[in-house]
Amino acid sequence: MDLTLWLRFYASFLLIIFFPRNLAVSSTYSSGDAVALLSFKSLITYDPDGALASWGNNSLHFCNWLGVTCSNESGNEPRVAALELIGIDLAGSISPSLGNLSFLHKLHISKTQIYGSIPHELGSLSNLQFLNLSHNSFSGKIPHTLSQCSLLEIISLKSNMLDGEIPSNLSLCTMLQVINVSSNKLTGTIPASFGALKGLEDLLLHDNMLVANTEGDWNFLTALTNCSNLTFLGLGNNRLTGQLPISVTNLSVNLKYLDMAKNQIYGGIPFGIEKLVNFQLLSLRNNHFSGVIPPFIGVLSLEMFDVRKNQFYGAIPPSFCNLTSLLYLHIATNNLEGGVLPCLGNLTSLIELDLSQINVTGEIPSSLGHLLKLELFSLSFNNLYGNIPPSLGNLQFLVELDLVNNMLSGFIPDSLWNLTSLEYLGIDNNNLIGILPMKTLPSLKYLGLAYNNLHGPITTFLFNSSGIELLELSKNLFNGPIHINIGNLKNLSKVLLAGNFLKARDIKECSFITTLTNCTNLTELDLESNELEGILPQSIVNLSTTLSIFRLDWNKISGNIPIDIGNLICLNLLNLGKNNLSGTIPVGIEKLNSLQGLDLHGNRLSGEIPYNIGNLSMLNNLFLDHNDLSGHIPSNLGSCKQLTQLGLQFNKFMGTIPKEIFNIPSLSIGIDLSNNLLTGLLSIDVGLLVNLVFIVLSNNKLSGQIPSQLAQCVQLKYLFIDNNLFQGNIPSSLGSLKSLELFNLSYNNLSGKILKFSESLKYLDLSYNKLEGEVPQNGIFLNISAFSVYGNDKLCGGIVELKLPPCLQNDKASRKNHTLTLLLATVIPITCIILLFILSTWRRRKSKKLPSIERVEKDQNHVQVSYAELQRATNGFSSHNLIGRGSFGSVYIGNLDHNWQKSIAIKVLNLQKRGASKSFELECKALRSVRHRNLVGILTSCSSINHEGNDFKALVFEYMSNGNLDKWLHQPSIFDNDSPKKLTIIQILNIIIDVASAVDYLHNHGPIPIVHCDLKPSNVLLDEDMVAHVSDFGLARLLIDTTKQFSQASTSSIALKGTIGYAALEYGAANHISIEGDVYSFGIILLELFTGRRPIDETFNEGLTLHLFVKASLPERAMDIVDPYLILQEEDDEVGEGLRHMRVVSKSELDCIVSVLKVGLHCSEESPTKRIQIAQAFNELYAIRNIFLKSSNGRTTHL
Repeated sequence: MDLTLWLRFYASFLLIIFFPRNLAVSSTYSSGDAVALLSFKSLITYDPDGALASWGNNSLHFCNWLGVTCSNESGNEPRVAALELIGIDLAGSISPSLGNLSFLHKLHISKTQIYGSIPHELGSLSNLQFLNLSHNSFSGKIPHTLSQCSLLEIISLKSNMLDGEIPSNLSLCTMLQVINVSSNKLTGTIPASFGALKGLEDLLLHDNMLVANTEGDWNFLTALTNCSNLTFLGLGNNRLTGQLPISVTNLSVNLKYLDMAKNQIYGGIPFGIEKLVNFQLLSLRNNHFSGVIPPFIGVLSLEMFDVRKNQFYGAIPPSFCNLTSLLYLHIATNNLEGGVLPCLGNLTSLIELDLSQINVTGEIPSSLGHLLKLELFSLSFNNLYGNIPPSLGNLQFLVELDLVNNMLSGFIPDSLWNLTSLEYLGIDNNNLIGILPMKTLPSLKYLGLAYNNLHGPITTFLFNSSGIELLELSKNLFNGPIHINIGNLKNLSKVLLAGNFLKARDIKECSFITTLTNCTNLTELDLESNELEGILPQSIVNLSTTLSIFRLDWNKISGNIPIDIGNLICLNLLNLGKNNLSGTIPVGIEKLNSLQGLDLHGNRLSGEIPYNIGNLSMLNNLFLDHNDLSGHIPSNLGSCKQLTQLGLQFNKFMGTIPKEIFNIPSLSIGIDLSNNLLTGLLSIDVGLLVNLVFIVLSNNKLSGQIPSQLAQCVQLKYLFIDNNLFQGNIPSSLGSLKSLELFNLSYNNLSGKILKFSESLKYLDLSYNKLEGEVPQNGIFLNISAFSVYGNDKLCGGIVELKLPPCLQNDKASRKNHTLTLLLATVIPITCIILLFILSTWRRRKSKKLPSIERVEKDQNHVQVSYAELQRATNGFSSHNLIGRGSFGSVYIGNLDHNWQKSIAIKVLNLQKRGASKSFELECKALRSVRHRNLVGILTSCSSINHEGNDFKALVFEYMSNGNLDKWLHQPSIFDNDSPKKLTIIQILNIIIDVASAVDYLHNHGPIPIVHCDLKPSNVLLDEDMVAHVSDFGLARLLIDTTKQFSQASTSSIALKGTIGYAALEYGAANHISIEGDVYSFGIILLELFTGRRPIDETFNEGLTLHLFVKASLPERAMDIVDPYLILQEEDDEVGEGLRHMRVVSKSELDCIVSVLKVGLHCSEESPTKRIQIAQAFNELYAIRNIFLKSSNGRTTHL
């Protein structure tokens, strides 16, 4: 027995048992219809409201049951003509017995929870005209038997879960006017047979998975041209691909609605579509349409035109201004050009106007203020400039105004604050100025004014808009305290105030944080980079438990982290870095089980890391660096199995590195444990971190051999293990690291030979070890600026620039030659010394008879030179040889007669200048003790008597043929006829890295720590290869001496001079020098390199400095402050030879510039304690340069 017969039998059985009296009554009233209805009820499993309680009531005829309508068409007894159950809370399936309602005209069961398949038996309803089973949970396929319902006019099965193909035999229902099977999971092609339905008016197939992969699959569109009454055609959100056939222009002239949105259709809009004169809605959004928007669209009577997210180009057709019936105009996210048409202000019926992200330029036409019915207006992500028209204040029905990411300037019109219906106001990322008005927008929910130049206090009137949910005012110049009335905005979900100058100097002014505890929906609070001071309020632990992001970094907050911080159970990110917090890390932090990022770096936290920090199993990033933390690194960190980056550098951690850390497979970015007190061996488990990009273990006391297992870290790009106690050979396996770019092994006790490294390596530092043997002459070892082997006394060979002794051969003949060479090397110098002694004695006797005496300061490493030789070398110190003047003398170019093949630079001190002699002594002392490729190389010095009998002191240096950096930076106008020299981005990066390398050497790696005290562009010299050399040590201080001399006025007077603009601010407040002062000067040079502005530029007044100028512009307006020389491009063709114009800056260049400027800001902080160390600056700049080089070559990096 099949299922259908069984269900019929079961329904009859129920009827006999439970309704015997009713059977007797209904025997004369079409008992077959009653049985069918009761069978339907029997399969309803859920009827909480008793909607079908009347069904089966003995006192009611079935024609009076809920939803049942009868007729007397049979001529005898009433029969069921309509069954309508709409919006009733029912669940269950449909009984096949409904197919027995042979007189049924209308079956309408919608908006219920009925599920299962649609019974095939419905095909037996030969009188059915209306079938609506929409908004249910039907599944399975559309029954092919419905084609037997030959009188069917309307079929709606939308919003179910039907699958399979659309039955092509529905075309047999020749009376069909409406087919709506939208919002299902239907697949396959659209039947071309529908073209036979001459009376078809609505064909709605959108929101399925229908396909058109070939040209033949589009035949249905040609077939539909036979449907002369077609009014609505919905094909959106399917999988139709290919070009839109020209046959679309031959569809019925009655067509009003054409929806092809959200497919993969490409090509242009076919010409001829203007023949569809009754078009009211055309939606082609989210496709791949291209070409120009046809001007003939303007002749239609459209009410909606939506082509968002395509690839159209060209200008907005002026004919659009004729679409006076238009209600919705959406052209967003295309590649258009030109400006916004002023005549669009004539479309006074418009309700929504979205022209965002279409590359239009020019000003916003004031005529758009005539669109008085406008509710949505978006021009975001364009290139618009000029002022915001005050006429927009006329749009009293406006709900959303979005002008984000343009170049708008001037003030925000007061009239905008009269828009009482406005809920969304977004003007972020522009160049607006002025203050916030003392007005209130009563309906406001979203306020976005970030990344502008707005200033003044955040007015309390703003906090009267009680419905505000998102407050985004980041990256402006707002100042003053944050008013406690912010707590009145109880619907707040996001408060974003980062990057301003907001102040809180005491407990009272910090109390706004306490009032935010009233905002129970708060999810994000960002107060980063302001000027908040005072003690961290303990009330932060009472903020909403929905808070997921809390940023208070880069302020001046002090005090302790509350022990109950664990109350904020939904926190994903907690960033309190770069403050003055003290005390310990509270144990309560372990309760933040949702935490993904924890940043407490740059404070004064002490004590140990809570052992159970491993409970933070969701942690991705952990930064505790630059504190005073001590103790052991908890092995429990190994439980943080999602950790990608770990920063614990610059603390006082001791003991060994827990091997559990190396068992975190997710560590894919890096580990930095540098500058601690770590000891012991580096575990071989480090090789388990196969995805790690960088490892920094510098400046610890790690010992033993370098594990060969490091070679298993195949993604490693940056490896720094310098300044430790590693010994033994460098593992040969490390040469196989194909991704390694920066490798620093300096200042260890490594021995053995230098191995062959991968071609990927960009910089290698092996200096100050005990390596021996030949320096290779391939790969990285061919570029003197890319590696360092200083301080390895047993090395030989290599490129000539190293000036190492040649390597000795091993055969017997070579050993004999070697013995002879040693003998000659011993005898000849002794003979020369005897001769020199005799000659010197003779010269001293003779010199007594001369009117002037020459004395030469000798050094065992310097060639002797006299005043007379320097005079000859400079043509008598001729003005033609004068190449510069400094604070203590003049510099001449010259050529000596002996041994020197290159020109020299002679710095002659003006001994009449106070402090010149002291400067000479300091510079000699400093230069005698240092040697670095980025420090100017001193050849010799001369302290003698000139031809007039006066004291003469001079220093002789290598001549730098490309002059000083200052002359390269500040050239004539780019519009001058003479083409100026200009530096490229990569040249600037190379130069600033050279300077950082030199300063890092002076501070950290030289025999004696030295503070330069006068870093500035004119003291950076460039050789013929554009390698930078730091010069002029006239103010330099050896730190071991400064502690003794700080109290001496003579020392202080020299040490604190420096150069205005480059000298650290604290130098003017106290007689104290430090390496942080050099870092400040370095940061200012860096900012000057990329902005082209001197720190004493005339535009910097009223408290504005180069540092603040750059800080206020990052990151979105970085290109507004960049030196124009960096984006100059010279024409190559003959016609344009010598012409220059601004070029488009690539994303990699922009990212590089922003990253470098941020390093400059970190270096030039006003407070010395907030500045980063020069070693960190060097490492960051090195990484930035390498990322830039890789992206410039079409490759990407992930660091």
